[in-house]
Amino acid sequence: MSNGLDRVILEMGSGVSVRSENYTRAACRAVEDAIHHSSLSFVRELGLDFQNDLVVEVTIGVQDPSAVDTEVVGAAFADMSRFRSA
Repeated sequence: MSNGLDRVILEMGSGVSVRSENYTRAACRAVEDAIHHSSLSFVRELGLDFQNDLVVEVTIGVQDPSAVDTEVVGAAFADMSRFRSA
């Protein structure tokens, strides 16, 4: 990775917004899809903290990148605790 971090998981997700053709909504759905398909049990096993120890990089591929509100997509990560397993 270009920033000196080690990649330990790579997950792809897909999202669509057929009726409204909302690229931001589709991107949010894709991010959530990728998160829900990821098995991150190693985080707990290594004693890492989701909020402070993980770095998530997202690449969004859409026809019109300027139509994606990246702030809204980034908010999907604001509460990573909801993805934590008990």
